[in-house]
Amino acid sequence: MTRRRSSFLLPNVHVPSQNEAADLASIGKHIGHLVLIIFFVYVFENRFAIGILRDTYQPLSPPDPYDEPVPATPSGPAGAIFMAVLFVSRLATLLWLPQAIFNFCGLVMFNSFKRGVAPKFNTIDPPAVTFRSFTRGYNAELTCEVARKNLEVLGNSALQNYRVEVITDMPVGIERNSNLLERVVPRDFRPNVLNRARALQYCLEEPSENVGANEWIVHLDENVVLTDEAVQGIVNFCSSGKHHFGAGATSYTNGGQNNWVISIVDAAKIADDLGQTRFQFKIFHQPLLIWKGSWYVTSSIVEKQVGYDKIIASGASEDQYFATIANRLHYTFDFVDGEVWGHSAATLGEQIQQRKRALQASLTIALSHNHPLGTVQHWASRLVPLTVPSLIFGLFWSVPTIFLLDFLAGFIFAIRAYGYTFGVLRSFSNDMPFKALAALASPLVFVADLFLESAVCVLAVIAKDPNIQGRRKSRASIG
Repeated sequence: MTRRRSSFLLPNVHVPSQNEAADLASIGKHIGHLVLIIFFVYVFENRFAIGILRDTYQPLSPPDPYDEPVPATPSGPAGAIFMAVLFVSRLATLLWLPQAIFNFCGLVMFNSFKRGVAPKFNTIDPPAVTFRSFTRGYNAELTCEVARKNLEVLGNSALQNYRVEVITDMPVGIERNSNLLERVVPRDFRPNVLNRARALQYCLEEPSENVGANEWIVHLDENVVLTDEAVQGIVNFCSSGKHHFGAGATSYTNGGQNNWVISIVDAAKIADDLGQTRFQFKIFHQPLLIWKGSWYVTSSIVEKQVGYDKIIASGASEDQYFATIANRLHYTFDFVDGEVWGHSAATLGEQIQQRKRALQASLTIALSHNHPLGTVQHWASRLVPLTVPSLIFGLFWSVPTIFLLDFLAGFIFAIRAYGYTFGVLRSFSNDMPFKALAALASPLVFVADLFLESAVCVLAVIAKDPNIQGRRKSRASIG
């Protein structure tokens, strides 16, 4: 509600309300974000393409002003080999172009700094929602703590008909009540899928009590904590009834930072959530690119029709494969406003293992994806090591190939690098000295993370994950 103050000198002065002030602040942040992303694009393009057109261009400056300039590339056969390798590296970089365009459009078109989700529909008759998470049962204390936090958030929300279900392979000791249920998947339940897909298929074949035909299901990773904004966004999505499948953003820094480098790397994930995922779901309403989310919403009717027994890859991609099948059946998708809180990996080794499993499981998703952009995105992730020369010799030495290739590579690396800075500015706490330091360090973390991604790609080829073998070879392996 707006207020007006009157005085003899300043009659009817408009005083913005708290919500109006927050909206103005978010608009100011969004404008600053637009200036910063354009600055990143300019800096990278100046190194990769634009600067090469200047008369004063020197690919490699001499170490001393009195020395002769050092050639940018070796001469003779070695020079031809070098340029061929750089040309191939530029072509490999182009595989990231669809994701870079989607991220740029999503981050520019939508205000990512507007906090709070307003109710959009009548809350007198809110939808019935089941919040379902899966765990192997190895960390019972964490599972119970997350369930308690989610119940607390839901108890303060507009939802009245809700339930939290924890699906587990082993009992974790959750006390059952009217809104909380622990379901242990029997060892003798042996469908044609493994791990999380097996547990979710069990819930379809053996539904819990009082699950209505028109109920909505929210699938959460085992360590995801709901927020008031995310719950309101879920209520808005379910109440609209326009789309069958929804997903939103995940912030990985609200639970504290165990390792600031890992925190910056994980913070960059929200750029993908608010960039490519939001753009493709809000504009096209289908998963053109393979999206990586910690939670998604679907109706119970759609879930039963799609099922999880068709999933041919176990591991980290049950949700993406489910979305692929749903898209084939012409179900529509939308972005859910609000964000949930996730947890970063505790160590760098755990981070590498998570990435390796996700990359290995994504191969099946790429091969079955019904849109070529998803396949392109997968191979972009697989061929990251080939893009390293493109970044190094473009950013630090400005070695040219073909102008169009150089220009597009500069844009791609600019958007990817900015994602790390955006993640810091969007997700880190309001400790300004630390946030400023992390923002300045984020481009360096991007370069370091590119080498880490390259190592993960090599590791994914060398070290096979026994849990990701396509269809299960032996039913007796469960349990």
